Amino acid sequence: MANRVVDCGKVDVTAFLEEAAVSFGGEEVKDFAVSKVVSESGELTEGFDAVDMSVPGYYHVTYRASHEDAVAEAVFTVVATADHNSVANGDFEAGNLAGWTVLTEGWSVVDGQAAGVISAGSYWNEALPYNQAGDYHLDGWNNGLDEGATWAVQSSNFTLAGSGYISLRMGGHAAAVHVYLADGTEIGYYKQNRFNDADFHSVGAGGSWADMGTYVMDLSAYLGQEMYLVLADEQAEGWAHAFFDEVVTYYETAPDYENNADEVPDGGTGDPVKIPWQLAENSL
Repeated sequence: MANRVVDCGKVDVTAFLEEAAVSFGGEEVKDFAVSKVVSESGELTEGFDAVDMSVPGYYHVTYRASHEDAVAEAVFTVVATADHNSVANGDFEAGNLAGWTVLTEGWSVVDGQAAGVISAGSYWNEALPYNQAGDYHLDGWNNGLDEGATWAVQSSNFTLAGSGYISLRMGGHAAAVHVYLADGTEIGYYKQNRFNDADFHSVGAGGSWADMGTYVMDLSAYLGQEMYLVLADEQAEGWAHAFFDEVVTYYETAPDYENNADEVPDGGTGDPVKIPWQLAENSL
């Protein structure tokens, strides 16, 4: 069952079940029912034909099918958006890839959801920092693909507004982001440049592995145009992984990247370390 992106308002979530399908012992069952909708506002157990999604956010819909004594249950996510200047689920706080399209074969699927979005602030025994924003991020170790494989996910479309600047966090030797106009014309290509397999296990001493830095991109030449992003894991020599978080596609005024930094606890010691923001270089 596919996740959905909708405009804020009243939403009939039962209509989405037309695409659902399950089989019991080889017999296909199409009789589904929604049992609950969970969001930050609480849990809804009725009125599924007109769910109030006037508040932007993530609405997790549980639905079930039964056959004789067997019951199957699954969940899909509806992302409610109030504007079209931001990508859906750019912060991955839905806890899954709702709003994103996987472009790579072989991606792991768990309980009907594409894997890869995890909640973790650190990794390895040394508690190295991811620099995760919020509770979740997209993690290249957790999508079921081998280290040598490449992968890509595509955002929902958005209209560039405000200052024309966007930003995201990315880390890992293989991370890159592509920016396309809605017609498929590529206008931006930005690679992660902080990876440094040295001074293990200290980011403060200059090492950098899966930790993400904030990259700011100036797209102001394309204000008012519809576009989308592709987050990618690309070929790299040696250690080859990619990690992403906090995709922000609307800034009313240009972000002060020269004076901004993300603060993380360093691996091992836990001492505070600042990861400066930077203006990303367009390599097209």
